[in-house]
Amino acid sequence: MGGANQSRLPTDFDIEQYLELNPDIKKAGVDPVRHYLDHGREEGRQYSLVVTPRRPQKAKPMFFLHIPKTAGSSMNLFCSKRMSFTTHIEDRQEIKERIRQGIDDYDFASGHLYLPEVLTIISARKWFKFTFLREPIQQTVSHLKWVKSLGTQQRKTEAMGYRDSLRDLFDKLQEISLDDIDAIGDLVESHYEARNLFDNCQTRYLISPKEPPVDCRDFTAALLSLREFDYVAFCESATQDSAEILRLAGWGNQSSEFPHTNSSPLEGQPNFADPAILAFYRNLASFDIRLYTYALREKASRLQRWRKTLSALIPGAVR
Repeated sequence: MGGANQSRLPTDFDIEQYLELNPDIKKAGVDPVRHYLDHGREEGRQYSLVVTPRRPQKAKPMFFLHIPKTAGSSMNLFCSKRMSFTTHIEDRQEIKERIRQGIDDYDFASGHLYLPEVLTIISARKWFKFTFLREPIQQTVSHLKWVKSLGTQQRKTEAMGYRDSLRDLFDKLQEISLDDIDAIGDLVESHYEARNLFDNCQTRYLISPKEPPVDCRDFTAALLSLREFDYVAFCESATQDSAEILRLAGWGNQSSEFPHTNSSPLEGQPNFADPAILAFYRNLASFDIRLYTYALREKASRLQRWRKTLSALIPGAVR
């Protein structure tokens, strides 16, 4: 690497600790310095064992349960500019253990984790807990496209950091069109990884991992799990919700443009003009649709209560 790129590294960057704290990078066999400069900095990858909090007095550290393709990468980037942070901790056991023991005092942490595990990881401190939901059919399609893109030649190096069963799924998806609902249905039914990723993915993240399809009991458990969060945000209102999260967590009214990143490199959408294709995707996300609708109603009800309270305290303040 050239000196110009090296000069962009933090002065305390430690290659050995970066690889140990990020085993997926070590497994992929990529240049750790290049990875940090190109991806790791933006992803919040930890490169040393020193964490310096930056939050205001009385502000809470925030934990973000990152459900895939719900504006989570944008939220990670949004918060990374303000605070000490670490993201994508799902496969980083040492980071999870240090948080669990209260060793590292992060302002912000996030990961693709199931809620029950999150609650055990962050039990040592009082965190402000939040997640994002997204319109379920769009989330399912976007997730399919993203996972499928990991089987392309352009993302071959990145895919090396994933376990074998996932790389098998990446390859299988290369042969399947988004309109081939029979093939997608067979894959979801027969492939454990596909079922967890595409069968009511948002509902699954609120309960413990399970192999069978999501059922009514799982949906009820997911609804109850929503109470664990201090805030449930939405991809479609991410700009407003991200500012509200910071305010409620005690970080003040910090206004800046919400970034948009991590879009799928694959183009196209299923042919939703075909009733059979639309019905298939609706069925694949049936419990997510109910969860999303419930959460939206809860948000609207909360906003209505807030407006009534404010109007009573300050007549004419809400129009």
